Amino acid sequence: VYLSQGLHTLYVPFQSFESTSFTIYVSEAPSSALYFQQPYIVPDVIIYDNQPELAAPYFMVPVTNLLVSRYLESITVSVQPPSPIDIIQQVDSSFTIAPGQTRPIKFQAKISTTAVCSPPTQNSQSRITFNLTISAVGTPSISVPIVLTCVKWNEGYRFTFLDFDDSVQYAGAWNPAFSCENTPNGCPVLLTFHGAQVEVGPVWIYSYMQQNYSWIIYPTNRANFGFDFQGPGRVNSLYALEKFAQNLPGVPLPLKTKYKADPYKIIYAGHSMGGHGCWAISTKNPDRALAIAPAAGWIKMQFYLPYFMRVGDSFTPPFLQSLLQASIAEDNTDFYAPNIVGIPLIVRMGSDDENVPPYHLRRMARIVDQLSGKPNIVEVSEVPGEGHWFNGVVDGPPMQSFFDRNLKYTLPPLPINFTITIMNPASFGGRGGIKILQQEKPYRESYLNVERYVSAGSSQIWVLITDNVRRFGFYNVPTQESPSFLILEGNSVSVNYLPDFHYCKLSPNSSWTLCKGEDWMATERSPANYGPMMQILEAPIIFVYGTLGTQNETSSYLEAATFLSNYLWYQGRYSIAIVRDIDLNLNQASYSNLVLFGGPLTNIVSRNITSPVTFSGRNFKVGSRIFNEPGTGIGYLGSWGFQRLAAVFAGTDDEGFKKSWRLFVVKSGMTIPDYVVVGPTFGWQGTGGFEAAGFWNNFWQFDSDIGYVKRF
Repeated sequence: VYLSQGLHTLYVPFQSFESTSFTIYVSEAPSSALYFQQPYIVPDVIIYDNQPELAAPYFMVPVTNLLVSRYLESITVSVQPPSPIDIIQQVDSSFTIAPGQTRPIKFQAKISTTAVCSPPTQNSQSRITFNLTISAVGTPSISVPIVLTCVKWNEGYRFTFLDFDDSVQYAGAWNPAFSCENTPNGCPVLLTFHGAQVEVGPVWIYSYMQQNYSWIIYPTNRANFGFDFQGPGRVNSLYALEKFAQNLPGVPLPLKTKYKADPYKIIYAGHSMGGHGCWAISTKNPDRALAIAPAAGWIKMQFYLPYFMRVGDSFTPPFLQSLLQASIAEDNTDFYAPNIVGIPLIVRMGSDDENVPPYHLRRMARIVDQLSGKPNIVEVSEVPGEGHWFNGVVDGPPMQSFFDRNLKYTLPPLPINFTITIMNPASFGGRGGIKILQQEKPYRESYLNVERYVSAGSSQIWVLITDNVRRFGFYNVPTQESPSFLILEGNSVSVNYLPDFHYCKLSPNSSWTLCKGEDWMATERSPANYGPMMQILEAPIIFVYGTLGTQNETSSYLEAATFLSNYLWYQGRYSIAIVRDIDLNLNQASYSNLVLFGGPLTNIVSRNITSPVTFSGRNFKVGSRIFNEPGTGIGYLGSWGFQRLAAVFAGTDDEGFKKSWRLFVVKSGMTIPDYVVVGPTFGWQGTGGFEAAGFWNNFWQFDSDIGYVKRF
């Protein structure tokens, strides 16, 4: 933020806090336009056989462009020899940083032959320190100190990887005490999620004891708060696990065959926010679960935060409220509880928890007991007199005993009868080898009930009944039962597997049939682009601002893009390119999600998006209503590229546009579906000022059953 001389006022919005505080830092601009930010992301150094090696080659260093009107280009990094690291891959030549933007730069490096880890001291671990020089055309270079932590093999460490959006992220890992070389797919994994404000470092890593025959993997959720292990936080966690299992970063080369990791044999665990992450990720990915072990984990955002303090709800009609709640219902872990019936489960908490009421854990235990038809099937470990965190809360005797019993090489058997329950195919991995691909009505609850009949010789007939399911398919789950034959809604059908075949019911009154291939995804919504708005954050992203309007409009678009990019860097360590519409290469961008600032009149790329929103100049139409009132804005999803999404933000005027981009989802819990129109009263009515909101149907069309449009 650049301030002119004089008196300035900073307004900070709060919601339902009894007390809070914040700090403002003001500094004089340095001579260079490059400004180094914290935190940087680097791998640990692993010492094995007295030789240091990086756990992974990926580095990320955030840099702010302090220039007012010029992009930083031709950015490079270098080290002054002799250096403990050698740069092996430079910053991409097309990488730029917009004026005022903070954007992490990434590069790759390796340990040099001169690297030596310093001995540990009373206050610090063993480390390697070097100076990194960052340069860009037209501005002085800067030099920043980078510290790498050295750990010995057989200790917990941190590795870096390229995440789903090609940004550099990191996670923690701790190898099992004994090798798993005699197992077919490697060691199972204890996948554990941290609490809010907790860094994945030595304190969190060593909160668990080393497992005998299991890896422990500690995802970050992309930041200390991140996304509550929902949306991008969920995808980041599974990506960290997959990348680790593929490459075994940090494992010395002679040991890689002995310490493989099986990403499909997981005990889910976590504490506090991570306890919620344990619920959220396990209920969406039960086919990987050996067991589930949340500690002090809340059920869902609506039970944990005071949503009732949102004054706008008092102005919001019930049907609209239902649509808004549906946009976050995929993380209502209590509703998804049927998906984990039959999986060993323990809940752990202190009876005097002042942060997450023990009722959350008791309630979920009761729900799973009731769904299972077996009282006390869930193990409850509630420690009298203890609070939110206490010694042994995540690895005390009841927890470690539970881990020891369930860290196996085969999945628990499926229940004879089970029901898949979902709200959104995009975030659900599957249960019993069944994945729902499409709903009849998006964002209405979908069910798929299975009754298994096992005959002599272990052949199985599965009887399937569906509700609000349009397409589903089977995939193979190693070490889990699978059907030999199906009876689908009363009709006998053979078993076929994805991706070659799936089952489809293309109209409510038709019968189920076998559909071939994935061609339907070119014109219909699929898990890759089912929304809601938050799904934009689960893939590579490009921000594109329009340049075809007035100079003030172009400046307003760039300002919005810069603000949101910086917010997402802070919230989730995103590194987002901001480009002009006239500079975007549509072919190269077709595998990225787009965020477009300006409608078709002012942003040429917005003309390439498939959606039911139509424009006439700056006015637009949703359903049967034309919106032309001053101060009206819209944010909406459309289909773009190769099964990708675009979010468009536009307004009838500049005031409407500035309202529209505030609808962009930058954190979890924001109730934004596929589209929202905000009117003149949005500023004081909140969601009561939504003139339209809802979800598009499977063909990117308006549907009044899942959409709301205010008549006047």
